[in-house]
Amino acid sequence: MTNLEYKDIKLIPQKSILKSRADANVTATLGKHTFAVPIVAANMKSILTPEICFRFDQRNWFYVQERMSNIQFVRDFTLYAQDKFNVVSISVGITEEWLDLLKHFKQENYRLDYITIDIAYSHTDSILPVVRFIKDNFPQTYLIVGNGMTPEWIEWLESYGVDCAKTGVANGSVCSTYHTTGFKSDVSDLASCIKAAKTVDIIADGGFSMDNRTGIVCVGDFVKALVLGSQFCMSGSLFSRCVDSPAILNGYAGNASAEVKGGKKHVEGVSLQVQTNGLTIDEMMDLVEDSLKSAVSYAGGRDLTCLSNLSWET
Repeated sequence: MTNLEYKDIKLIPQKSILKSRADANVTATLGKHTFAVPIVAANMKSILTPEICFRFDQRNWFYVQERMSNIQFVRDFTLYAQDKFNVVSISVGITEEWLDLLKHFKQENYRLDYITIDIAYSHTDSILPVVRFIKDNFPQTYLIVGNGMTPEWIEWLESYGVDCAKTGVANGSVCSTYHTTGFKSDVSDLASCIKAAKTVDIIADGGFSMDNRTGIVCVGDFVKALVLGSQFCMSGSLFSRCVDSPAILNGYAGNASAEVKGGKKHVEGVSLQVQTNGLTIDEMMDLVEDSLKSAVSYAGGRDLTCLSNLSWET
């Protein structure tokens, strides 16, 4: 496959076996936990707040709290989440101060169910001190590393015992990496990473199209990523236009934008003013769940496992 995009893929329906699409089971497992859907909001400052993460957690949606606010923010959130959240899921960087934070969490015996090492491009030995510390000191924690886009990166992560790879480079609508560097992944790269993966799960990150009529991300693209073999899909745009999204009030800004970074060094993101699609975050969650159930019905199954054998064409 060469330069394949989601819009190039057409799924082939099968005979439905459900009396009602509402009966479809769209839960998905990541690590030790089973979640309501295989969809997660991007860990972006302009998308998430602790309160929104709590809302996801209460509805049994996976979440990854953002790290761009600052280290103290992540420290405070982790403490706050210990006895209030069903799942504690944070993202961290790779500098010495982040390693010190993890050492503090270890010393205080904090519960960390999921840790995402979150940098723009993670195929670098710079991540290894943090990877090794997490694997040695939090052996029960599910470790996600992002981002990358090559089979060689997948094989390299597997050699260090990483549990999940967040796959995609320069795919987001507020990312300018492609324009500033020339590097960008597409669905063909995602498929290559999935094919290379033997022990790691794959989160397909970004690149999903939006219906310009409604301002809603095409849930069908998530289904296509799952058909290709992803375990989960991550999107920031999905919730950026909800009436109660931080992006409506403050702008939808990429994590590498000047607005989020607080400076103009190595800027690879932009900030956009977005208009609401008229849905609350909870209503968007309902729409996603309903759409996935409809997809299972069209795929001729009872749950998401039917997608693994679904035919498609370009």
